Amino acid sequence: MALVSTFTVCRHAVKTALNGLSDFQQDLLNNKANIRFAEAPAGCGKSYAFLRAVLEGKRILFVVPTRRLAKNLIASLQEDMKSEGWSDTKIQKKIALWSSDGRSAMQAMGVKNVTQKRLHELSELSPLDGGEIIVTTPESLAWLVLDPARYPQQGVSDVSVLDIIASFDHLVFDEMHTIEKRGLSLSFILGWLCVQFPQWQTRLSYLSATPIDLSVPLERFGFESSEIANLSETITDLACDDKTEGMRVIHGDVDIACYRNLSLSALLKLKADKALKEIHAGRQVILIFDQLFDGLSKSLPELALVLAEMDLNTKDALLISSVDDSQKGNADYLGFSMGSHHDPKNFPILIATSSIEIGVTFQCRLLFMEPGHNAASLVQRIGRVSRGDYTGEIHISMTTQNLGRHVWLRQFLAWSEKNQNQRVSIRDLTQTLCQSLSICVSKPKVGLGRSTSCYGSMPAQAAVIAGLYWQYMMMHVGLQKARHQLLWDKQPKIAFTVTQWLKPIRALLDDPMYEDAATQWLAIFEAEVKILRTMPKSVTVRSLGSNNQWTISVFALRRDTDLLDFYDITENQQGQFELWIDEVHWRNRLVDEKRTVKVIQHLCLPHSQMDFPFEHQAKPALLKMLKRELNSNHSQLVIEALKSVKEVTEQTGLICVKDL
Repeated sequence: MALVSTFTVCRHAVKTALNGLSDFQQDLLNNKANIRFAEAPAGCGKSYAFLRAVLEGKRILFVVPTRRLAKNLIASLQEDMKSEGWSDTKIQKKIALWSSDGRSAMQAMGVKNVTQKRLHELSELSPLDGGEIIVTTPESLAWLVLDPARYPQQGVSDVSVLDIIASFDHLVFDEMHTIEKRGLSLSFILGWLCVQFPQWQTRLSYLSATPIDLSVPLERFGFESSEIANLSETITDLACDDKTEGMRVIHGDVDIACYRNLSLSALLKLKADKALKEIHAGRQVILIFDQLFDGLSKSLPELALVLAEMDLNTKDALLISSVDDSQKGNADYLGFSMGSHHDPKNFPILIATSSIEIGVTFQCRLLFMEPGHNAASLVQRIGRVSRGDYTGEIHISMTTQNLGRHVWLRQFLAWSEKNQNQRVSIRDLTQTLCQSLSICVSKPKVGLGRSTSCYGSMPAQAAVIAGLYWQYMMMHVGLQKARHQLLWDKQPKIAFTVTQWLKPIRALLDDPMYEDAATQWLAIFEAEVKILRTMPKSVTVRSLGSNNQWTISVFALRRDTDLLDFYDITENQQGQFELWIDEVHWRNRLVDEKRTVKVIQHLCLPHSQMDFPFEHQAKPALLKMLKRELNSNHSQLVIEALKSVKEVTEQTGLICVKDL
């Protein structure tokens, strides 16, 4: 057995007032700072505090990074509201979901103009007593704020960003460490408006158990330390028999065991008796893999054998990943259940990727996991276990390859060996992991969004992208005359700076020789700016003779399967890319070893309609190309435009790549 170390994260709790909230939770609701950074271990009730605000009549806009987390939060809110005595009818009228899932649900109920309904929901969901909460994703929020072409549409109002600030008491960005820089850039605009219009008393909060440092982009955007508050929860470590009067226990003792080169399938087999005991007690056993293709997918045959030896059926195990969640139809792979239509709470075994490591609560006291791609992932996964005053176990599988790749993982393993068979504080664990990162070497300004424990940092590019967003936001037709002037007077300096960078490029539009190329570049650049999540190009894989389909990135299809050796990607009448296969399930064509994939992309420049192919990193390729073009015999008009492209590239990291 490859057991390396064992230790116990000891039972811990927070002090609570008579209303059941801790000082930290009450501060979340009552602190007068326009922007608040809230850091507390998983299970401390960061999200629950805002439910209490809803019960007290407040309106909340709650932004979460993924659709799965949005659905989980909605389900949790409904349960908590019901326990507070709200009727099912009232609960349904007081919660709204703004995401593609929410759109599908409304369309299924016969709502024809989803856009109109959502915009009307900004002002009020229901006249019934009590507050309201809208749960959304950054992408859905960006569409509302940044899409100037949305109006005029028949039956759609001209709601703009000012209505968001005026309509809610709290704007919340949950699990902020997982939101990409473009998504967080959007939050800078909202936070800026909260500061600029104090009469509306709207507060913006960032929540995370593993926060990242935003001090650099916040300072670059123009925020002052007096406008920002850092809030953190005070944790009390407890012995097994300590009294808990006046306290709420967050987690019980959690025993953690670290293994080297022992797969999750082998660990499940090793702890089969414990797993069966948990399942028979009505609780869930969870396995979390780092990778979908090399990890989860290729482990399924072995897992099926282990479950059979435990007299368990594979249909009682739900697969949770981006691809499995996208499945439509009843496709079967070794009998495992899959598809977002399934409720994870109905399955005794969950086999998942990182999609469930943030914000999701399960009845789990036994977890088998790979360590994650970074220190924050490890902390988040540990936080899934034994919510409440219950003991639990976590078994971590580490490979020699991962230990060689990640310095933070080596430091964690060394720390665990040093604390062999010891009881440790959750704060000791989190401080150990965040101290292994270079972020702790820097000395950012106190008060600008930096907590005592940071798991990474956001570059200044986020502030510049927010300046770009401001420009597109100002084009919104909901900002006519007085409203437009109001925002113009309040614009941050960075927004004006970005405008100046783009002027030489826009000047090419006035020259017939360059007009078409400049128009193309600006259109591609605008589309690139508005992409809030960096995702590889995907294709809908469809199985012939059935209604089964999945959404998979083209890169993954090339690297991890041989499907593209046998089938061609086609384009349907709606302009969507599809891959029709004869296979019952795409996993039947997984390859044993990852294949080398060359991705050739095409850069474009505003003075030429030529395409410039490249295979490797886009930014170095573009800068090399710009250097060559700047040394060519171009007019001063073109030279100034190319200098602007270079400036924008270096300041934002955004690259114009043409899809062919």
